[in-house]
Amino acid sequence: LSILAGLESADSGEIRIHGELVESPSVRLTPEKRSVGLVFQDFALFPHLNVKQNIEFGKTKGNSAPYSLQELSTMTATEHLLHKYPHELSGGEQQRVAMARALFPHPNVLLLDEPFSSLDESRKTDVRTEVFKAVRDAGVTCVFVTHDIADAMYVADSIALLHNSDLLQHGTKRDLYFSPVSLKVATLFGDVNVVDKDLQNALHISSTDSTPQIVRPEHLHIKRATTDETANATVVSTTFLGKEVRLTVRINNASSAGYSAVSCLMSSASEAASLVSGDSAHISLSGPVINIRC
Repeated sequence: LSILAGLESADSGEIRIHGELVESPSVRLTPEKRSVGLVFQDFALFPHLNVKQNIEFGKTKGNSAPYSLQELSTMTATEHLLHKYPHELSGGEQQRVAMARALFPHPNVLLLDEPFSSLDESRKTDVRTEVFKAVRDAGVTCVFVTHDIADAMYVADSIALLHNSDLLQHGTKRDLYFSPVSLKVATLFGDVNVVDKDLQNALHISSTDSTPQIVRPEHLHIKRATTDETANATVVSTTFLGKEVRLTVRINNASSAGYSAVSCLMSSASEAASLVSGDSAHISLSGPVINIRC
């Protein structure tokens, strides 16, 4: 983000914003000439300025702002906060003020650095919704850095996964979730069950010799076995998670050493929520078997 904003220099390559070259070995536009808005992780509001003054600080000197203060404060739900100071605001309110300040000059690109990391889970969903509604209403391209995959899935049109500076995969949310290029990418979206011979037999999955396969816990259905003939698994443990219940089951007649532990995720309102350790169960597919692409 610092390189995109012009706060640091790139070692190599080029950066173009809306087609304009802003960074290369021979060209380097200063931050104020890039039309980039940046919202820091700690919001960086000026404590001696009230909300109105903080927002108006984002106005580009010498140019008229594309929004009036009233329009922007309404867009970011900060109109009732204009005369308060940062220490009087909640974390979510500070977030919206920082967003309004960054949007005031209507940048070509808005850069967000872990914008929700300091918010409680109970407030994160509402603030996230409000913030990205404002971004979309403003029609501004946004680059959003996060370690929380749920945030990325909630707001992103496309996602780039980075690990140790390497690009693992880039694509839409559905691409990354349903067509991961590696097991590492797949597990970033939650636990997975790697398909072995026992799971293949239990779920009647066609095997692939060269391509690893996974089944996500949420793509399995589990219910109490009505007869010995329908039982293909035994419940090992259950964990109640509120709206969901996570079950670990052992495949019956497992051929592998020890036993094949399979994780299932079901609604807490389903029949599966009544299962306990030792119960005979029947598991089946309720979603796709995912082939790891490489």
